[in-house]
Amino acid sequence: PAEYAVLVTSYRDKTRMWKANHILNVANWLRGKGIEPVFVGKTDMDATARQEIQPKDALPNDVSDYGLDLRNRTTIPELAALMANAKVVCGLDSGPNHLAGTTDVPIVCGYTSVSPEYRIPIRREGKTYAIAPELECIGCESRWCSSTWNFENCFYGHINCCALMTAQRFINVLDTFL
Repeated sequence: PAEYAVLVTSYRDKTRMWKANHILNVANWLRGKGIEPVFVGKTDMDATARQEIQPKDALPNDVSDYGLDLRNRTTIPELAALMANAKVVCGLDSGPNHLAGTTDVPIVCGYTSVSPEYRIPIRREGKTYAIAPELECIGCESRWCSSTWNFENCFYGHINCCALMTAQRFINVLDTFL
């Protein structure tokens, strides 16, 4: 597409998951602005984590009604080129968002168990907009520095940080520059 936005949909574990309904709502909003959503990332992940994810929270296998689906279809160099020509890259803190940091394209990145001040991509050019919900426990992994807790699981058992990574939080930021 002539104008497109990259939506990073993959996640390492359930504490860094951008839920399907929020991703698809951002995709619909982008389309309303004349910007084609391009979905990237991997759909495979650790089998144990996959069993714990509710099907309604994960993107469906077919997202063609919402945009161009390139999940599982790009190499790292292809993904970098795709990101370099996008209007924006959106997603939660992940490897692909750090790859986007090598471009000058704006990044809208959500942070859950890690704090943006420790993880935000360092860039020569380009702006990264950090989204971190106001929760007492936000950034727990960065703040606790614990070797005794596996942060793939929420210490409190609620994963509210992921639930609060709503489409509207992303749209509020996107609307300031798109």
